[in-house]
Amino acid sequence: MVNIDTTYQTVLALANKEQRGYITPQEFNLFAEQAQLEILEQYFYDINQFNRLPKNNTEYSDMVSLIREKLSLFEVNNVNVGKGANAPSTFPKPTDLYKVGTIKTRYGDGFKAVERVSGKELAAMQLSPLTTPTDANPVYTTSLHSSFGEVYILAPTYAKRIMIDYVRLPHPPRWGFSIVGERAMYNPDRTNHFELHLSESAELVYRILMLAGVTMKKPDVIQAAGALQNSTIQQEKK
Repeated sequence: MVNIDTTYQTVLALANKEQRGYITPQEFNLFAEQAQLEILEQYFYDINQFNRLPKNNTEYSDMVSLIREKLSLFEVNNVNVGKGANAPSTFPKPTDLYKVGTIKTRYGDGFKAVERVSGKELAAMQLSPLTTPTDANPVYTTSLHSSFGEVYILAPTYAKRIMIDYVRLPHPPRWGFSIVGERAMYNPDRTNHFELHLSESAELVYRILMLAGVTMKKPDVIQAAGALQNSTIQQEKK
């Protein structure tokens, strides 16, 4: 967990250097939520990139393992999902789902992973008895439902429940405050800290500063944050 008050005070100190501008708590909370999501999304790209590089078995230098450790904070496994009411074969996605991992359905005495296909592929598969999905080879596709939003559609259609492994959305960070004498004073009782790994403290500061620089129309803030961020990235890739 990254302390949001420490992050906010660091961002303010850097942004106010040389009178660059003030970031209100409301602005900071918006930037904080966006920065947290950007960092989470970056994990998936980083894993793909570092998997292409020569492996490093040193305990603290295996970047893929380190990123997976950070990502594990948001992994949710074996969530039981039932069909939507009056919607045969349609399973609403969990409300906090960010990226789906594996969908499983019951098969024999256990569960079997369901292959993902496009709607077009599913329609083509169902045209022939040789390719139509079966209990042994089930598939699913995604669609939009008027009542449930994004849903999963299984074939064969008679499964009653599915199990989903997925990466969840992080809880929105909030720097909580109370107004005292027309000033916003930190209130820990109204606060939600970042859910990210502690090692992301600096990255959060850089990203929030860049977002703030765009809003304040201060190119020097963006450039300073970008330079700090690039220095950190270069160190990671050495």
